[in-house]
Amino acid sequence: MTRTYIRKNGGTAPTESAIKEALLQQHSKGISFRKAAQQRISKSTLHRLSKQFDPTDPNTSTLKQSFHNRQVLTPEQEEELSQYLIVAQKLNHGLTPLDTKKLAYCYGKANQISMPNQWSVKKAAGSDWFSLFLKRNKNLSIRKPERTSQARAAAVNHRVIDKFYDDLFELINKHNFQPEDIFNCDETNNPTVVEPQKIFAKTGVKAVGQILFQQPQVKNKEQM
Repeated sequence: MTRTYIRKNGGTAPTESAIKEALLQQHSKGISFRKAAQQRISKSTLHRLSKQFDPTDPNTSTLKQSFHNRQVLTPEQEEELSQYLIVAQKLNHGLTPLDTKKLAYCYGKANQISMPNQWSVKKAAGSDWFSLFLKRNKNLSIRKPERTSQARAAAVNHRVIDKFYDDLFELINKHNFQPEDIFNCDETNNPTVVEPQKIFAKTGVKAVGQILFQQPQVKNKEQM
């Protein structure tokens, strides 16, 4: 199944006014649909739309094209799903592409939406839907988040930070620490959490974090 359709003739679809003009000529002159069909207008299209056309009052006739893209989820439902992904990312609990596919299946099942049979077999949305979902929702992007431990995420608030500096100044005054006695151990690349997977995030966000509960395993000397 192709994910990006490309017109074979390279042209544009005929306008409604051009179709009405061709149908008027066919009705007034009594010519065939093949002769009435102009350039880039199919005779089959004229024959099908002639059933919707009233030659006595052409201005009130609305010619609707029958082709459309079939989506599993409506644009409103996809917008609701994308907003959920953005909120989850802001809470440092972003969803991976696989989690998003499973969420789409659960969402469709809960709302009794007609879904492809393959979704029910795998309990997740397909790769084609996922690719088109990204194209339709430009406000989403797949990013690699900064790993954030649960303790670090819970500690980032004004009360904890104020207490940290109060304790720091108390220890400096108590032990009379000098500048050469203080070391900055930040940015030493010694992680305390596992490497995170790529997640959904809002397009344009500068920093993306992800809370990880699993701590990395540290081998002892006997296992090394």
